[in-house]
Amino acid sequence: MSTELDFQDRMIDALEANCGLFAPISVPIIPVSADGTPSNGIAFMLTPIGQAVCGMDGKWDKTYAFQITVRHTSQLTAINTLQSICRYVDGLSDDDIKSQNGSFYFINGQVASVPNFLLKDDHGYVYVASYQIELLLNE
Repeated sequence: MSTELDFQDRMIDALEANCGLFAPISVPIIPVSADGTPSNGIAFMLTPIGQAVCGMDGKWDKTYAFQITVRHTSQLTAINTLQSICRYVDGLSDDDIKSQNGSFYFINGQVASVPNFLLKDDHGYVYVASYQIELLLNE
């Protein structure tokens, strides 16, 4: 019986604790406000990537990718939020993100794409950035 991978939850916990975010992170989209209009927010979404290597010990070394989307009425706040996350992810090293259930060992993280403008509408600016994380899975 394998343990459920808790990487997504641990990564979100680390980002919220270390990046000075203006809002908690939602999964996988930014929720709308009570009146149904888009609101300021941050979203985390795992994205497909197919890199995996099985070691001699039977453990899998896998690369996971995720995207962070930020919407804010202030363009500068949106950009600065993603820049803070980029600096944090680029500064991560071995075992900085720890599994609570032993399902993975964190190897490294990197920015795959710097913050990019996605859109501007009547409710604010939307920017996105992508990241890659290498994990050793304890399956």
